[in-house]
Amino acid sequence: MKKETVKTTKKGAAGKVKSSARVSAKAEVSVPKAQRAGKRATQAKNAVKKTAKAAKKSAKASVSTAKATRGSTKAQAVSAKRQTRKGVTKSKRRWLIGLAALILVIAGGITAAVCLWEHEAPAEEVVAEEVIEEEPEPEPVGPADGNEPLVPETEISDWSAYTVAANKPRYLTIAAVDLYNVPIIEVGLTSGGAMGAPDSSYIVGWYYRSAYPGRVGKWATVIDGHGGPLGDGVFKWLPNLVPGNEIVIEMGDGRKFTYAVTEMVYKDKGAEADAYMKVADRPVDAETPTLTLITCTGEWIRAEQTYTQRLFVRAVLKE
Repeated sequence: MKKETVKTTKKGAAGKVKSSARVSAKAEVSVPKAQRAGKRATQAKNAVKKTAKAAKKSAKASVSTAKATRGSTKAQAVSAKRQTRKGVTKSKRRWLIGLAALILVIAGGITAAVCLWEHEAPAEEVVAEEVIEEEPEPEPVGPADGNEPLVPETEISDWSAYTVAANKPRYLTIAAVDLYNVPIIEVGLTSGGAMGAPDSSYIVGWYYRSAYPGRVGKWATVIDGHGGPLGDGVFKWLPNLVPGNEIVIEMGDGRKFTYAVTEMVYKDKGAEADAYMKVADRPVDAETPTLTLITCTGEWIRAEQTYTQRLFVRAVLKE
């Protein structure tokens, strides 16, 4: 009995040892498997990370490619636009060069034709251009050379429509005394040999035998008009002029002559004024066109219906 028990015990012990060994062996086998599983998990995780990184790089590369594509497209568009502009500019240049060449050819042809015509045309066929000369102004004879009756006075209903011959005075303007575009009519001499004056108090008279405005000669241009402090004569304010004031005469053709006042001369009516007329109707010198304006001034003489003085305003043409 004891032997069997020992055997059995030994067997049981041996079985336990073997079972323990098998468990240990299994445990030893299970450890490598767990390690391998962990390694595989780690590898899988790393693989996922690599895949994610690769995807991110790929996305960045795609964005870069898209940007590069847009930049290339824009560059191509700009280049195409520049090429178009260059093409248009070259086309314009070629067109302008062609036009210039055509003009030169035409000009050369015209020049050659004219030269040929000048050399080959018969002399008798050349017609000279007709030259139309203006009728020369008559030479004034001066107050002392005639004793004709008064020129019939022109009636003026509309001052703005008033016209005269191209070479005769039409309007008088003296801005310093507020006279603008006063009509000028022609006057002659009275039966007593004195210079006539217009019937109207609002216009002035140019002695038609005196010089034409702007002309150089032995006579001055002489114009008279009614004045005096009591009435409304056109030359009422003439005494207010001072040397340097301007007097403008407009001709029938629109030309204007501007004179500058040089002196104001007062003479008593009668012999003194008559004697000064020999100075008033002549220029200051032979080279200077001169204008003389004449009017009445001073005190009113009721019995004679005139004023005590005569005012002579002398002026020379401004350059």
